[in-house]
Amino acid sequence: MKVAWICYSIDNELQIFFNKNKIKEKAPWISSLKKGFLNYKDIELHIISPNYYINRNINFKYNGINYHFYKRYIILPKKIYSFLRINYLTKFWLYKYYISKTIQNIKPDIIHLFGTENSEYSSGILPLVNKYPIFVTIQGFRNKVPGNNYINKHMKIIENKIIQNVIYFGIRTDYMKEYILLYNKKAKFYWHILPFPKPVSTRFGQDLENTKYDVGFWGRVVPDKGIEDLIYALSFCQKEKNDISLLICGPIKNKYFKKLKKIITNLNISHNIYFTGWIDSREELFNLVSQAKICVLPTHYDNLPGTVLESMYLGIPVIVNNVDGMDILNRERESVILVDKDNIPMLADNIISLLNDKEYRKKLSENGRITATPYFDNDNAATQLIKIYTDILNNNGEI
Repeated sequence: MKVAWICYSIDNELQIFFNKNKIKEKAPWISSLKKGFLNYKDIELHIISPNYYINRNINFKYNGINYHFYKRYIILPKKIYSFLRINYLTKFWLYKYYISKTIQNIKPDIIHLFGTENSEYSSGILPLVNKYPIFVTIQGFRNKVPGNNYINKHMKIIENKIIQNVIYFGIRTDYMKEYILLYNKKAKFYWHILPFPKPVSTRFGQDLENTKYDVGFWGRVVPDKGIEDLIYALSFCQKEKNDISLLICGPIKNKYFKKLKKIITNLNISHNIYFTGWIDSREELFNLVSQAKICVLPTHYDNLPGTVLESMYLGIPVIVNNVDGMDILNRERESVILVDKDNIPMLADNIISLLNDKEYRKKLSENGRITATPYFDNDNAATQLIKIYTDILNNNGEI
């Protein structure tokens, strides 16, 4: 079987091809899936991805996988190209052209698009509809991103066209299915996981009380992840636990950092909160966040985010907003605490209650580990996808 993936795909093992000493990994689930596919010698895998490091087309084969990276800008310098919004004015013509040309050369049996939300590669699927069997895995929804500025508006248009015109979708929550059916009654669905690299830490199996921080938050430090909600909730918690501490790990833009520092100062909780910024090493990150008793992610919208699943795998009890089908994590056993979005008093109450209940933390730690483990199984994830590809090619489309 000849399979073409359209997705982000960049990790440290490929850095030699881009003359880079260090590469910031995108979409770690793609890196994990690739490892699972290495066991299948009868699968010819091609990966098509935008080139974020060198503005030219690069094609090579590495470790049995064929890579096709396409340049993102032509004629004009990057800044001018972006300023003029040429991609949006041309309806992403450049990416459609490169992706279509690459697909014509590959002649795959099936095309697998990972994500509808980023038009720099998802737009490339539109000229291929009805020409090849296409399977689209939902990563998130651009339509959930607040705001309707010029760029966001055009990305939402592309996403809607994909959802309306493709038949086969990969989902992980009921919410994904319900959302797609609003726009496409003919859609057929397959459940499958997107595996994450296994986090390594000294935390699991150790004394859950031997921690430096009370609360951990990690990931992108942006409003949509609910960091401001968490900071305000912490100020409520401080009334009952004066020395409560919050560790915040992740990249943050300087302007937004200044805004958060102002909020924190006004709430008089500066001595309670610790920022680390971006951490290069995943091992260092996991060992650091494992020093928190609990993980809290009051995200405004998300689809089983890595922060939650990785915390569960590490044995860190999790409190998360009940958005976008997050309740699937409690379907078989209570594995996380779900709170209502925008309900800061509820969030604060659950933080204090969980910190005060050692046995409950132990229960969530054990249950969370069990529930999260399948999301880190590369081989099983690859087997799932190959079965889906085969089923689609046989025109079954089972729900």
